Amino acid sequence: MDFEIEINSVSELLDYLKDLDELSKLIRFEYIGHPEDYDKSIKYLMEAQDLKLRIIRIQKKIKQDEKELPSHELQKSEILINSIEKNKNSTNGYANELLENNKKALKFLITEIEDKLLKWLSNNQDSIFLKSSPYNYLMEQGFDIKTAEEGYKNILLSNLITLILHERSIQNEGLKIIEDNLKKLENELILFKPKKDILVYRGQKNSKWGLCPSVFRKKDDFEDRLMYPKCEHEFYKSVLEHNLPEFEKQKCIFDRLALMQHYQIPTRLLDWTKNPLVALYFAVEEHQEKGNLLDGRLFVYCPNRIYSSTDFEVKLFCELFEKNSEVCEVSKLKDIEFEGKTLINRYKFNEEGTNAYFKMLLSRILLIKPVITNNRLRVQQGFFSMHGFKLEKLTEDLEIIKFNEITDYTLKNDEEILATFIIPSDKKKEIREELERLGIHDGTMFPELDKYGEYLKKKYSN
Repeated sequence: MDFEIEINSVSELLDYLKDLDELSKLIRFEYIGHPEDYDKSIKYLMEAQDLKLRIIRIQKKIKQDEKELPSHELQKSEILINSIEKNKNSTNGYANELLENNKKALKFLITEIEDKLLKWLSNNQDSIFLKSSPYNYLMEQGFDIKTAEEGYKNILLSNLITLILHERSIQNEGLKIIEDNLKKLENELILFKPKKDILVYRGQKNSKWGLCPSVFRKKDDFEDRLMYPKCEHEFYKSVLEHNLPEFEKQKCIFDRLALMQHYQIPTRLLDWTKNPLVALYFAVEEHQEKGNLLDGRLFVYCPNRIYSSTDFEVKLFCELFEKNSEVCEVSKLKDIEFEGKTLINRYKFNEEGTNAYFKMLLSRILLIKPVITNNRLRVQQGFFSMHGFKLEKLTEDLEIIKFNEITDYTLKNDEEILATFIIPSDKKKEIREELERLGIHDGTMFPELDKYGEYLKKKYSN
């Protein structure tokens, strides 16, 4: 379900997010109606989800086309094309003069937008509109519009303008029909209610980076080599042994991990935020690789469930993390005692000593709403995803869990990631300035006095 969309401004991001928010509600709706109406209502819900997906896809296409070839340029050309068609058989002297003037004006306009037209042609080879036109036959014959004689090329380009405008008109009409159909379902959807706290966001200054926690990241030039090879427990133990007052105050293991993340000590946590503009702030940070400025990326995550740091599942996960640093047979975990009970008394383990939900809990990714323990977490409206352990089946009867490795399950290819937004490198500075006008900048994102001082020095230095 992942959409990849390029954005060039804050307002463009917010427009898309409105539709994605509506889609996320449809995906996470809970049925509250009469059981007898359930099957029929679910059918309506699935139809609504499909319609909303189609709306977003069409809107994305329309906006992308508009960026590549603005309508105002096409409309100017269309007016001239229609005028030429209207007067081409005229014997009136004034009309003939007007005809010649319009031909010159059209030729000038086509010359101005020729590169954009050819780019559109290249990007839309599979368009149903293009395939139904004479262009498809010409392309099948190996015709190259770029090398055509000037007069013939101008005729083809002017026809192409008419074709593009016709396609956009059909797209907009189709969009309106789909939106009307979605509105008709509103009365049927009152039997559902959306869950709260559905969408969270993450911004990354390098669009090439995946969604991998810092302690398991690979070296840039070595795909198979970790930056911190199996050092996760060493980091955690070293922090505890250092007897820092901040860590002694933490009531649970997860809060310690969150505090380590705050101080940029590598963990298996990944930062998210409830505020899309905070995520955008991190995505538009300037980043270079071999002297080239790189695009940023913003992820939109629609989790199936949001956990609290005090939930049983989170506490159990953290307990297993703290007590285990190597490899263990899954079947042996059933005898572990936690909060006064062995796990076999909490979960229904099968004869092989495993439980599907328990294995999923350990090997998936949990999105966790933390207890707010510092101002930075508060202003950034932070959440964390905690990435599970690696589950491996060695034989039909033997399954192991590697507590010192990360799960093979990845968010990036998961349906819970609704969309990713690409921020072009040449737009980052402009968007940073927009965000600053909205009060989102280094000084507000990092409210500690030393960080705010750095922001002030940077802002007022030459």
